[in-house]
Amino acid sequence: MSNYSNEEIRSLQLVELGMLKEFDEICQKNNIDYFVLYGTGIGAVRHSGFIPWDDDIDIGMMRSEYEKLKKIYNDKADSTILVGADDDCPYHEKVFPRVYLPGTEFIPESWIEQYGEIKGFTRPIWIDIFLFDYCTEAEIDKKMKLTKKYKWYFTYTKYKEIFRTDRGIKGSVLSIVKRLFYDFSRLVPNANKKAYEKYLKAVNREPCDTIITFDAWINSDILGSFSSVDKVFPTQRIKFEDITVSIQKDYDYILRNIYGDYMQLPPEDQRNGHRPLRLKLTRD
Repeated sequence: MSNYSNEEIRSLQLVELGMLKEFDEICQKNNIDYFVLYGTGIGAVRHSGFIPWDDDIDIGMMRSEYEKLKKIYNDKADSTILVGADDDCPYHEKVFPRVYLPGTEFIPESWIEQYGEIKGFTRPIWIDIFLFDYCTEAEIDKKMKLTKKYKWYFTYTKYKEIFRTDRGIKGSVLSIVKRLFYDFSRLVPNANKKAYEKYLKAVNREPCDTIITFDAWINSDILGSFSSVDKVFPTQRIKFEDITVSIQKDYDYILRNIYGDYMQLPPEDQRNGHRPLRLKLTRD
């Protein structure tokens, strides 16, 4: 798919909106707290819905809330499914959970560029759920380094990266290392599961006054998510398209901490989504 039109983006957004509606209804009916964040948070505040060029949904919640959610979600959902890192799902390679819409397909070009075409591989349209854990400011740097290692282990014990010569010498060497790591992990029983268990151990902590998510890959997203509990909770409701969703109590402080003046539109050349190689919006 060489072009990604505004019409296609909007059609994808509407599918994701339906997924968000179901997710929100289940959370509301079962007293499970969550909040939109990152680009979805900006969209809610600045556009009362999606950022026009955004093609995914980002949700945050405390890990303890997720533990409650995963016990009930798949029994109560009509169309979507909740998948976590410990579910041994063939198309799920993140340490954080996602809500998927089976029967659809969304394969970004960036994924193919990294892993190539895997025979029979498909992935449904998804919503990201970033899980928050307690953490003090003094612990952030050490935990960022540790969790980045385990996230890397988890991902690269799942799929074998293709060898790319167009990334320069450093990029080519790194892709070789990742391929070798995958090959070696095949010799270790349950390597993927063990990587996730180490990640959970790294983020686990007794409650304190501040929280963070280490689930994101971009350091600025991790650092920007660090906040006092009383800036996040109690969450409040905000308009998003034709529904309302939950957002942090002091969302303005949190968004500015990550993006600065987030109410200012970015330059046009930075208004990009995840260009798909394959996109199927309707269910089988």
